[in-house]
Amino acid sequence: MSSVRRKRAASLHGVSVIDPRTNKVVKTIQVGPKAVCCSEHMSVTASRGGVWVALPNEHALVRIDPVTRRPTETVRLPYCDLGAVVADNSTVWSDGGSCAAAVGRVALRARRLTGKLYEPHPVGLGFAAGSVWVAVLGSADVDRIDPATARVTARLHVGGVPVRLAVGFGSVWVEDDNGRVLRLQPTR
Repeated sequence: MSSVRRKRAASLHGVSVIDPRTNKVVKTIQVGPKAVCCSEHMSVTASRGGVWVALPNEHALVRIDPVTRRPTETVRLPYCDLGAVVADNSTVWSDGGSCAAAVGRVALRARRLTGKLYEPHPVGLGFAAGSVWVAVLGSADVDRIDPATARVTARLHVGGVPVRLAVGFGSVWVEDDNGRVLRLQPTR
């Protein structure tokens, strides 16, 4: 039983490549150390420049090359990236979740942290209408961030406490602690 447990634990710390025709895992890409805590909080996103994985206890974002399917670089962060990670064509954004009161911007060209702002317990990120959106559990707000300056440009206090955020169909969607889903329709 211990050998099965060890094998299973090692496979938790990777990104699986799934063949959409067969719905089977064809490869698991190891990222970070094998014995790592908090792997259930790893986040992943894709951009034109690769697949990015947030490793919470490593305080790092790891880039996986989509062609070679290998980790190619690591960007160290001054905070634990336990929350969400999103990317566009020029930046990757990550949040500290319950671990750190921070949202950070990594420029893909520079491959380093180029902006950081205080957000008390950020729980979700998304891109919509030319902005970065963050749900903030600690303040019960949804903040709009200018991606160029990494500054909050608008703040909406929501009725409940936001616990998740998603973007789609021209809207920002926020789930609150009352089980409601709120739809924000931003303008540029």
